[in-house]
Amino acid sequence: LLTTTYQLKERIKIMNEQEQQMMCISPNGDLRSKKENYENFFIQRRIRELEQELKHLRSQLIPSSSSDDL
Repeated sequence: LLTTTYQLKERIKIMNEQEQQMMCISPNGDLRSKKENYENFFIQRRIRELEQELKHLRSQLIPSSSSDDL
């Protein structure tokens, strides 16, 4: 999960950099920008979902580790 979250964050960073470059170059920047914003929204949503799942899994690990120590 950590790797996947990291990969998604890196992808967002790259997409944002590309979007900035396209706005300066492309005459159809508005259309491309909308498409990239749409993709960016879903990537960010997936990152939040993965982070929530990671927190949930961590919370499950902590109690089981504590009981093993006893």
